[in-house]
Amino acid sequence: CVTFANTKYLWIKNCNSINAGLHGFDITAPTYNHDAAKEPDYTAQGCKYVWIDNCRATNYGDDGITTHYSEYIFINNCHCT
Repeated sequence: CVTFANTKYLWIKNCNSINAGLHGFDITAPTYNHDAAKEPDYTAQGCKYVWIDNCRATNYGDDGITTHYSEYIFINNCHCT
């Protein structure tokens, strides 16, 4: 439903994600390469310092909340079904 890429200091609060094709909330890097020789630091463009608070994801295709190549992610009081 919603993707945030290369974002810093983000607070997502009191949101509902319904019927996402893949991820309800996707906290990610804009691109990532699985070949460590070409790009060894996957988190260089990932999100940092993200708070997901009191959110709900329902009927998603893969994950309710995913955090590809991101760090310092805080998930509090969330429900995924």
